[in-house]
Amino acid sequence: MHKQLKIYWRLYEEEYSNEYLLKNFTNLMDIYHPEKDGIIADIGCGQSEYLIDFYKNSNHNLYAIDEESIQINALKRRIEKLNSNGKITYINKRFPNKEFINLKFSGVIISDVLHFLDLKGAKSFITEVEKNLYTGSILLITVHSWKHSKFGDHTYFKHYFKEEDFGYLLPQEKYKYLYADVKSISPNNKKIEFIKEWMKNVAHEHNIYDPQEITRIQNEYLNEMHSEEKMTIVVKKT
Repeated sequence: MHKQLKIYWRLYEEEYSNEYLLKNFTNLMDIYHPEKDGIIADIGCGQSEYLIDFYKNSNHNLYAIDEESIQINALKRRIEKLNSNGKITYINKRFPNKEFINLKFSGVIISDVLHFLDLKGAKSFITEVEKNLYTGSILLITVHSWKHSKFGDHTYFKHYFKEEDFGYLLPQEKYKYLYADVKSISPNNKKIEFIKEWMKNVAHEHNIYDPQEITRIQNEYLNEMHSEEKMTIVVKKT
């Protein structure tokens, strides 16, 4: 992980409490998942609101999967703050991996992951995930849409999704569509202040301490930051 992102996620853990993350969070997997004690995996979980909510409020057997140790360790610290008898397994490896061969999940969350792959790569990724599903498993995917502010720039995000892309990724002969939504997200005051603090820390990392220069860096980043648009799809394997 790039050093700037390490700074971002360290600050994220400090500034965004579990309570804040869950305050206005809707756990769509909890709504559409038919079992109350199933096996649920979050692939590329980061500091997952889904896993925090499930661990706190359910009897599911949870799998937190992320190749970034900084994210797995941050999630562990978040989970340790919760008063729960929940079950969670941490896997600090890239998916797919031979460790998953014999696992079958009743629910799989893939949130903010697939836009780091091109469309062909996303299809291959879903094909690997399907090996861990059974009939009736729920799959939840969130991606950046083609209306995202960075659309056209493929240096970081490799693909911006359109609705028709899901017909290719999740064909209706294999999946029943339960939910589909497109949502624009504008930065609130807390996010703006968070970005300012992040940029200040990044500047300090480069030995930049002049207040005017830091303000310039902050404003430059904020001027390029517009609303995001995300698509969320929930399907059931048939």
